[in-house]
Amino acid sequence: MRFTPSVFKLAPTAFVQRIITDSRKNQGFLLASAVEYNTLLSIVPPFVVLLVASSSTLTGRTKQRAVARASGGRP
Repeated sequence: MRFTPSVFKLAPTAFVQRIITDSRKNQGFLLASAVEYNTLLSIVPPFVVLLVASSSTLTGRTKQRAVARASGGRP
């Protein structure tokens, strides 16, 4: 088996420059992911509150019809 030295040992500055360049390329993807994550965190809690509030006010049959209608099934 032949030993090949790592890229970092051969050219440390080129390695660091490549890491910085690649991380800049991925910044848009990381920003989009962060926005999506924060959006989900801000949307889910109101729906949970709405679900809890509706479960205490609606009857079982009404909830079944609403879920069936929302999922595309028959009431």
